[in-house]
Amino acid sequence: LFSTLSSNEIQDIFDIVEQANTKYFNKDMMSEFYSLKAVAYSKLNHNDEAQKLFSCATQLSDANLTRTWINWGDFLLKQSSIINDDESIIICYLNACKDLTEIKARSILSKIFYLLSHDNENNNNNKLSICIERYLS
Repeated sequence: LFSTLSSNEIQDIFDIVEQANTKYFNKDMMSEFYSLKAVAYSKLNHNDEAQKLFSCATQLSDANLTRTWINWGDFLLKQSSIINDDESIIICYLNACKDLTEIKARSILSKIFYLLSHDNENNNNNKLSICIERYLS
């Protein structure tokens, strides 16, 4: 949705979203709302706000959050040169894969394998492999 829009168009959409009356939203709707808002913030380079909203979106609802987990993982992946938190990226992607079919999960798994290919660099001591083992156990 946001990839084809200019930053001015994203800002216009964001201004409209900010005016939304959310008092009639249930938890699932609020979760989706926060997720979309987080994506908009990330496109506007308001990374701290985006991070908080992604976190809030995943904590609000037990419903299918696949798109939220993917968006959060992609956001963290783009920020990885700054924050260097590959474990969080992998956790986001693994959470997204839980509710996907095998075919749909392949693109997400390829991102995990890409991150794992760098696991031994910079003295990581296989921390990403250990992270996956902890997640799966």
